[in-house]
Amino acid sequence: MSRIRRFTSFSTKKVGKVENVVVATNNAELLTLAFERQKAKELFHMQVAKYKKGREDPDVSDRKIEWLHDEAVKAKKALRACDAAIRALQNDRGGDHRVAICAYVTFQEEADFLKMFDMYRPGLFAWLWRPTELRLRKKHRLRVKQAPPPGDIRWENLQYNYAQRRFRQFNISLLTGIVLGLAFISIAAVQMMASNSSTPYDEDECRLNCQYGTDPVTMDNENLRDIYSQCYEAEQEGDPQRDITLIASPPPPSRRLLAEDLVASQANYVASHNGTCGAFDSFCYACFCLEHISAGSVLDESEYCQPYIFGYTMQVVAGAVASAIVVVLNLVLKPLLVWLVRFEKHHSASSEQMSVMMKLFMAQFFNTAILLVVLNGSFPWLKEQLKGTPGEGLLFQGEMEDFVPDWYKNVGYALVISMVATPVSQRIQTIVRLFRFKLGKFFASRNAVTQDQLNKAFEGAEFNLAVNYGEILNILFVTLTFSPGLPILVPLASIAYMVRYGFDKFEFARVSKMPPWYSTILGMGVAHLMAYACLGYLVLAIWANSYYTMPPDPTVEALIGGALYSFCDAWESLPEPFGSVFGTMSNPSEMARRALQKNTAIYTLTLFVVVMILFFRGLFAFVKGILVELYPAYFQTDKRVAEGNPTFDLAIAGSQLLGARTYSIRDAPQYQAAFERIVWELDDGKL
Repeated sequence: MSRIRRFTSFSTKKVGKVENVVVATNNAELLTLAFERQKAKELFHMQVAKYKKGREDPDVSDRKIEWLHDEAVKAKKALRACDAAIRALQNDRGGDHRVAICAYVTFQEEADFLKMFDMYRPGLFAWLWRPTELRLRKKHRLRVKQAPPPGDIRWENLQYNYAQRRFRQFNISLLTGIVLGLAFISIAAVQMMASNSSTPYDEDECRLNCQYGTDPVTMDNENLRDIYSQCYEAEQEGDPQRDITLIASPPPPSRRLLAEDLVASQANYVASHNGTCGAFDSFCYACFCLEHISAGSVLDESEYCQPYIFGYTMQVVAGAVASAIVVVLNLVLKPLLVWLVRFEKHHSASSEQMSVMMKLFMAQFFNTAILLVVLNGSFPWLKEQLKGTPGEGLLFQGEMEDFVPDWYKNVGYALVISMVATPVSQRIQTIVRLFRFKLGKFFASRNAVTQDQLNKAFEGAEFNLAVNYGEILNILFVTLTFSPGLPILVPLASIAYMVRYGFDKFEFARVSKMPPWYSTILGMGVAHLMAYACLGYLVLAIWANSYYTMPPDPTVEALIGGALYSFCDAWESLPEPFGSVFGTMSNPSEMARRALQKNTAIYTLTLFVVVMILFFRGLFAFVKGILVELYPAYFQTDKRVAEGNPTFDLAIAGSQLLGARTYSIRDAPQYQAAFERIVWELDDGKL
């Protein structure tokens, strides 16, 4: 109490009338035990109620009643163990010495609240040169900032300082990176399996020397089909010169067959074939089946192309498994990150939710988009470095150096599938939560033995704003980044947002309980991130649209061409592998030429302007922050002004103050168990 009186006197003397002061101490051990006691208490009451209900039910056997009694006794022992630990801490017979960490000050007048910020300006320089008369006991420099809402405070985490929290955040981020790395290796292994099961072929050579139709891939002549298949079987059995007809095979045609003479050519080829297999007969069987695989129609010839069905099936399965890994990991990341972020020990629920949102967004964006691009891209330098290691032949085996048609087939297709499957799976989760909520209420109304069980069954699940924000940002960034090359992502994102709006509104109103009071940090963080979504759109628009060479735009080249070429020259001078971007770019100046083409110049100019705005905005904010700390009278332009709010007493009397009315931890329902006076009783072994 002496600390509170001293601080109240200090604040009243320096600033104005103080309504209330709450000093936070290092009571994390006590609060942790209180949470454990609350769980033990609920379990004990439930086990006792089950025992009493079973004892009064004539249909329950004596053996089960005895078992219920033993379980209740175990629950009582666990509760008494928690009581003993809490009682020791409350009586100062255990735990760390009580140390003050921070103080929450509530002023009577709004003007005094604003005066406190004028006197105690934030920032390192302002803290270092804090006048002696503004220091507590004339020696302790105070850091002052606006407190979060009372219900937003994580009291059990306040004793963890900035360095400890940053260290924990680094470890959690590292663990998240390991999970994403395992997903990266898993998808790489699946793609390697698909690559090993596929057979490359020369399409031009096939169509030059074979007698089948190509648009669509057809071969209606049954005799020709038999020749090709029998020669393929003979070659597989080690007898490529096997006799299958009567006449020697004619030489292959020297030109590509036209559609109108295809039937006649096939008939002539069959009629003239009587002898050993020709040089291209087995080859043409493989070509015919592989062309069907490329066209996606091999199942129409599943009986004829039986030797190639397994390879095709493996490719389809590998593609589906790769997409499934992305979708499943996106689903697993949500509960995993929500659980892991608790170990970062944030001081407020809002900052904890902000961390969940950022990690979930970045992890899902990497898993959905970046991972597929990196796996299929060509990185010669990284591929060379992996030679002789376990990663050789597994990682960085992609061959796509640009936006070639195969990019859309391998990467674009998987992106579209993920953009469809991920929102659908999330909405299925909402439906599952609804059924769980309904079933929970149904069974609780019939089987619950305590009021706490009924309350939990009817109050609903958590409505996690951070998870929702993270998923929404992932859809936005994936869509804007890849929509220049995949325009279909835009309507898919629109549909996903419309469906999500309806489901979230229903879930919030019918399934979830009321979320806690949060500060504005979460919404402000999302709004800040959205400004960077356009960067991915502009970069990919430049690269995708510059695939075909065009002359440069003279206006844009005159405006920023020199700066762009200088930037590329400076980039090229960097040591390897950065100078060539891990071997993906032999001549970085080519990047500048593509960016200045007529069809991409407007994107390049826009990107240049946006980057300059973001850079100078950040630089200006940094310099201004230092100047405001040193010379607030000249540079502080965003000074807060009074909003005309009533005094604290009038706000309470007029019910204008929402949420909790005090910062006292004893008034927070979730922490009240920590301050209940434990009355110790001898254990008589009875319930």
